This record gives sequence, C-alpha cells and structure tokens, in this order.
Amino acid sequence: MLQNGNKGSYRMLICPQCQFPNPNTNKFCQGCGTSLTYKVCAECGTSVALNQKQCPNCGAKTGKVWWAIVSGATEGARDWGLGTRNVGTSGAGTGTRDEIGETSSQSSSPQPLTSSPSYLDSQQRYQLLEPLVFTAETDVTFEAQVRVLDTQPFQLSLLKAGADLMMEQAIPADAKIYTALQPKLSQQLPAIHDAWQQGSQQVLLIADRSHWRELMELWLENTTTPLQILHWFDDMVQLWE
Repeated sequence: MLQNGNKGSYRMLICPQCQFPNPNTNKFCQGCGTSLTYKVCAECGTSVALNQKQCPNCGAKTGKVWWAIVSGATEGARDWGLGTRNVGTSGAGTGTRDEIGETSSQSSSPQPLTSSPSYLDSQQRYQLLEPLVFTAETDVTFEAQVRVLDTQPFQLSLLKAGADLMMEQAIPADAKIYTALQPKLSQQLPAIHDAWQQGSQQVLLIADRSHWRELMELWLENTTTPLQILHWFDDMVQLWE
C-alpha cells in the first residue's frame, strides 16, 4: 500500500448538510444532527453505508468515486512486491512497452495486476474499484490510473486541511499545479481532492471524468455546432498556456 502523509490531527468530518467540522469519532453532526456514518439515497431514501458504491435497495449510485493517478520511480514499485517485465505488442514484432506487474514467463499481452491491495492508502480510505496496472512511462518512471471509492467521503482531505509546512512539503508538485490553476480553469481541469507523496511515489486524486465522452467522438457528431468547436479550441488554448 502507498503510505499517505496525512496525520490524524488533520482528520475531521465535515457535515454534508451544514459544513460544520466534527471530530473524527463523531457519528452525528454537532451542528445539525445529520448522520456522519451513512448517506441517504436520493432516489429511494434508503440509508446507505458510506463504503457502498450503490444503494442496495434501488441500485442508484451513492458512493463517491475519484480518479487516482499513481506515479513515481520504477524502483519504488517494488514497495508493492512487484517485478518488471517487457510486454511485446501483439503481432507487431517490433515495438514493446514495459509494464510493472506480477513477474511472469514471456507473455504476449498486458496482464492485469491480480495481486494488488484492496486499498490505495494505508488508512484504507480509498478502495480500488478495478485492477491496478502500472505502465512504465520511461526506463525509470511508472504510472497507473485507476478509479477508487472514497469510503470516508465526509473526512477532510490533506489539501483542504490547511497543512503546516511539514505537510506541505509532502504534497506532490503536480498537486500544487492543479491547486494553482483551479481558480482560472475550473471548467477545464478536474477538481483535485487529495494528494500525498511517500519517498519516490506520489498519488493524486481528482474528479472522475472517465465516463466523459472523447473530444473526437463529439467533434464528428452532426449536432455539434461550429460555435461549440470554437469553444473547445478556446479551452485547449487556455490549457496549453
């Protein structure tokens, strides 16, 4: 598991109803009495545990899902108990790419990481919703992207806790870029929720946009207007800058 830099003293529960900060051990909000241990399904009114992704009664989505980006030095991936291997591109015979996963005999296609832990962090807050597959970006760096369920969505994250200098140093540089650009590019950039760094490994949690449609797909639709295309161009220019 990746160890995050969050300390217990920074953990508080923020009431979803009145935004009142509560001690981490509270089961109900001191300000308005709202439960801090379950959510109410917006579709059927059923009480749903915070660590459940869907309502057990009607199947509506109730859990908070984030998109996690894990990156760092390839050597740091050994902390997961993994080896590195080369995976040849199927049928090509030329190009290859590296993946960090379970060491196996010569495989012809990428294999999912079946031995990955159930949680992304040592506090067991962010539960993995799919296999965690590390892809080597270069000879010395790796990256993985995966959706995670926030099993403690009312808990304050490190970035929102007003961390002191020591904690600030543990925040990855990429997270600081997101924080700096968010006020200017709130529509273009997904909101950042949490981030931490441990040794050579860093983790960013941002709003899950994996269900969004790709630009080229929308571009080719007959209903897409020239004005909308110009708007997308403007978004891209702002991001490039």
